Amino acid sequence: MKSKNSKLRKGLLITTWVAIPTLTAAAIAGAIYYVVKNTRSIEKEFWSVEKFNEEVGKIKIKDMIVGSLEANKLYDDFNNEKIKIQKQREEYFNKHPQLFSDVLLNENATPLLGLSNSEQQKILKNAPPAFDPDAFLKPKINSLLNFEQTKYLDFKFTDLEKIQNDNSKLKIHFEVFLNYEYARGVFETNKIRSTPNSKYYFKSSQDVEFFSNDLKIYPGSSFYNNWATNKKDAEKIIGEINEKNKEHDKEIQELEEKKLQLKDNEEEVAKLDKQIEDLKKKKEELFKAPSFQESIFKWFKEIFEKTNAFSDIYPSEKNFKIEPLEKENQSQYVLWNPKKGLNELTIKFKFVSTNEQKRIESYPKIIIFTLDDI
Repeated sequence: MKSKNSKLRKGLLITTWVAIPTLTAAAIAGAIYYVVKNTRSIEKEFWSVEKFNEEVGKIKIKDMIVGSLEANKLYDDFNNEKIKIQKQREEYFNKHPQLFSDVLLNENATPLLGLSNSEQQKILKNAPPAFDPDAFLKPKINSLLNFEQTKYLDFKFTDLEKIQNDNSKLKIHFEVFLNYEYARGVFETNKIRSTPNSKYYFKSSQDVEFFSNDLKIYPGSSFYNNWATNKKDAEKIIGEINEKNKEHDKEIQELEEKKLQLKDNEEEVAKLDKQIEDLKKKKEELFKAPSFQESIFKWFKEIFEKTNAFSDIYPSEKNFKIEPLEKENQSQYVLWNPKKGLNELTIKFKFVSTNEQKRIESYPKIIIFTLDDI
């Protein structure tokens, strides 16, 4: 037995001796490859000032946010977080009066003494970071940058402000620089780069509207439980218009066939093209017509009130009703989108109190239904 164990140990020693050099060689080879691969320089694309200005002029942010977030709530949260962080920084810096004065508590703060002392650097390193408006707003506001803009431009949200006489909107401010990780531009010193003094600097703002959807339409609610039955009336209204459109499609097909027969008669073909164009416009207008919007909203209002889908903020018990959302340049409060089989019915509305002493209006609301049986 001892002899066998001895042979086994020798075998293990031999195996280990052979394996270790092999693994070591592989590990070293891998390490060398990693260093070479990761030290390879990135070829940066040159951006002229003209190209930069052209691209930043195209940048937009999403102008409509649908969800539980309301404009006033976002505004308050933004400013409360800003104040909270500023207070934390003030408390921290007040513990080190030998380095900082009250006027140096902003994000551009510089110490009164030099940074050669390691203790001073440690104090600065451990300081609470300044409020970052970009980090706060990015999860909530969508920027609509394409791939090239995302790669070569450095986009940042900077601030927000209220819009007078409109509680549903906020003005969102942003700025854009050149992203020097992947792009290069005309020569500028590091002191100028990525600052408002750079040639590659752009700032703008855009109004964003917030639609809150905090309604009692969730699974288990009366609205949800009765939806399968209640949606049939809306599908019937849309189905009747679809039948009219089928008639128009038939007329268009007949005119197209007639065009083929008269293809050598340019005057007649032009007349037929005009008739076809008119029929296509009729098809588009059917779902934009006031009669369609009124019919759908009447249906929506009836099932909404019947199932008491009102939010807790605007309860029917306090005489709140729903009304269509009609604004300047936005009179269409019902939209039907059948494209690519989406079958989405969008309704924009607001809560309004019926108390004669004081009229109260809610923030704009939006709800999107998917109608399967169309």
